[in-house]
Amino acid sequence: MKSIYDKNATIVLLICVILSLELLDPAASYLSSFLLAIFAARRERGALSDCVPIIWPMVACLCLGLLVSLIELALTAASVKGFFYGSRPIVIFLLGYTLSKYVKNPRSIFIAIYYSSIILSAIYIGRYYLTGDAIYMSRFDLRSVVGAGYLTIGLGIGLGFTDLFRGNSSRLSITTVLVGIASLGISDSRTAMLTAFIYAIALYVPMLIANRASIYSVIILFILTTPALAFFISETALFGMIYDLPTALSELIATERYTNFEIQTGWRGYETYQAFRFMQGQELFYKIFGSGLHTQVPLGLFITLGDSEMSSIPIFHSGFSFMFVRAGYAGLFLYITQVFLLSRAAFFCLSHRRQSYSVLRHLIFAGVLALIVITPLVGGLYGVTGSSILFFTAFLIGFIRDRPCG
Repeated sequence: MKSIYDKNATIVLLICVILSLELLDPAASYLSSFLLAIFAARRERGALSDCVPIIWPMVACLCLGLLVSLIELALTAASVKGFFYGSRPIVIFLLGYTLSKYVKNPRSIFIAIYYSSIILSAIYIGRYYLTGDAIYMSRFDLRSVVGAGYLTIGLGIGLGFTDLFRGNSSRLSITTVLVGIASLGISDSRTAMLTAFIYAIALYVPMLIANRASIYSVIILFILTTPALAFFISETALFGMIYDLPTALSELIATERYTNFEIQTGWRGYETYQAFRFMQGQELFYKIFGSGLHTQVPLGLFITLGDSEMSSIPIFHSGFSFMFVRAGYAGLFLYITQVFLLSRAAFFCLSHRRQSYSVLRHLIFAGVLALIVITPLVGGLYGVTGSSILFFTAFLIGFIRDRPCG
């Protein structure tokens, strides 16, 4: 009876953590995650040192940005904000990794994801129907009023299909998929859809190519969604693609935009273009090591985006922009190294005979790949939106590394 109680208490704790990452204010979820990670790490003293070989590139990137800000004597509110976004993935990873040490069966995290996904789906569907004229709103207006949806829903759908393909479905996983699809149909969240797709196909990706696939994905996405694409396609052709491609793709093209309409509809690409152009105009030291945590990229004009008027980029949607501005070319190299280390963690205990461990390895790879794919959309590792994926991936890494092979 005690073991059942302990199991249920663990699942409730995991649900609370996941919901806090999605529903709380980013600062509040950061603080609660930090305190819980510290508490868990104090009880599992070896967990903290075990994490260092895996996440040292993220730590090094944060230290680089902080060092440059200290050199510039620019410890401002912007520096605090930069430190928040730079340290958040470290805190989330530590939280997931340390909490895994308290779980005997990895099924607990699956159940927690399922319940969290159902709750978040119900919240979003409820908001939609409580907004009387939501059905008549444009996609932009709907997302402004109701919200953009929750990435955990896509994660829950993907895991539900994973169970289905393994012949391990339950009423809970099927309910998660059905309710989640209904929610995604309303929110039209591309990041959640991509996440669901990546996790759904995870079991069919050969693990032997996982590391290379991760690195190649980073390089290809970097080229396609940053001004590096201009080395392969002329500026004229790039600008023409803004109008030829669907908005979902054209908004990611990092090129100059001239009219308010072009900037509004292609903000992500325009933001990335401005960030890279700003860094290319810096001295060699700043190009290599970044411009610090405090730097805000100027736009050179005032623009109204939604309800906000701005003359500089307040938050980077692209993780590539964040790393380049904060830590320069060194930051981009550290990011590739971080991806390699995370995907390599899926190979721990590769000789383990239990089928469930094979599934966990595939899901670790899926988490890394999902974080890569959403990097130009919502920041990936460095975005608030991807926190639940990072938490889940860190949890699986911590669990699989704590179990003996054989």
